[in-house]
Amino acid sequence: MSDEAAWRSMASGLVTVRDVVRKTKHGCIPSVERTALAKVAESAAFVGLGPSSPDRGRWLVARIRSRLLDLERTAIASAADRAVRCWARYVDEGLTPIELHNAYPDLILNATPTSVATARRQRVQSLMWAGGARGDMDSFPGVLKLAAELRSALSTGLPDGPRMDATTFGYEWKRLATAVPAGRDLLQVLARLAPDHPFPNSLLREAGDCLPGLAEDACATPTALRETCAALRSRGLLETDGDRVSVPTTIAAHVVDQVTPEQAVHWTAAVLRFLTHALRPDTHHHDSWAEWEFGHPHVLAVCEAAERHQVQLNDVAYLLDRASVYLREGVEDPDGAAMLAERAVAVAGAVEDRELIGNSLGNLALAHRAANRIADAVRIMTEAVNHDAVEYGTDHETYAESLTVHANLLDAAGHTADASRTHQQAVAILRTLHTTRPEDHIRGLLQRLNGWGLARSIACDQPLWTTGRC
Repeated sequence: MSDEAAWRSMASGLVTVRDVVRKTKHGCIPSVERTALAKVAESAAFVGLGPSSPDRGRWLVARIRSRLLDLERTAIASAADRAVRCWARYVDEGLTPIELHNAYPDLILNATPTSVATARRQRVQSLMWAGGARGDMDSFPGVLKLAAELRSALSTGLPDGPRMDATTFGYEWKRLATAVPAGRDLLQVLARLAPDHPFPNSLLREAGDCLPGLAEDACATPTALRETCAALRSRGLLETDGDRVSVPTTIAAHVVDQVTPEQAVHWTAAVLRFLTHALRPDTHHHDSWAEWEFGHPHVLAVCEAAERHQVQLNDVAYLLDRASVYLREGVEDPDGAAMLAERAVAVAGAVEDRELIGNSLGNLALAHRAANRIADAVRIMTEAVNHDAVEYGTDHETYAESLTVHANLLDAAGHTADASRTHQQAVAILRTLHTTRPEDHIRGLLQRLNGWGLARSIACDQPLWTTGRC
């Protein structure tokens, strides 16, 4: 649709709003008002705009009148601004073109006075680009601006959620290029996170230096980020909730459409890498859970896109593995944890990331253990132990750590003798390492071994899981 055709459609909708105001000012009966409001609600000009509630027509009338008055207060004397002022008076007072000409002759500048009603009406309609009159090119920028402002006003602050059509978005997107250039790149980042889910500004500030283009500049300082987000919010492109931001689903779709498929892959890869730096890796620890509560849906959204694009799959496997541990430990959702761990194993296997394969197998086994699927847990952990034996060797600390987890699962399955032998094998490896590695290194390793207390069990021959104490 051309700019003129888009405006003509909006103008027809504004006429229905004027009709409501005119009828109510003349004391129409309720049924007449309801009919006029229904025409507003059903106008083609407002398709995809405003709420879908039963009181849609009344809401549209109130919002349009309010926005017109706001625009009128900032208008000056140019032809473009006089067109805006004419529409404000026309709608808010429910005037006809002739009444508008008579009441506000200063808005209809013309060197040739006339008393002919038809000529007066045509002059008004030409300035306003209304009716069938040929429009005044000097006032055309004004009505285009008016249309964009009204679409924006009818797309935000809705009683049933935000909405913005493609035409309004296109206008705002063009404005960003000069008004807030960093806002475009920041939106490309946020649009690839999970739409309608809040994301902490603190993570943008802390890891924003990992982002490409002007997005890094937008996150460089708290002031820069705050000003950029405020500018995007004022244009209906971003929602804020305290120190968190989110992009509505419709806006995210428009933003993604602004780049080529190749650029979309670039942005997905950039956001994926950003998340690997922004989110804490120690998802087994409760201190990370508040951060991951917000980060979890975004990890899933970006990982899904990266898998679809087949980009940076090592990072995908890493984040899925970390998310699996968060679900298991922080949310206590072992089934969800198992699903993510299985995806992590598959992705890590596809890119032959041997370290991630072992980690993900171990966490998959622990997810099955948390779901009380002990046999599955033992089977998967056996696979993990065999993998680590090949990958690291049977005298490596990673292999000893896997043996420890395996012993724990064997004990849970009732295989006490096997669990004892496996545990003693792990202790023997660590004792050997203790003679060749710094003591602090071994102590740190022992503290990570899943609550088995091996640091003390090295000093005694009896495994801690049998006696409960040395």
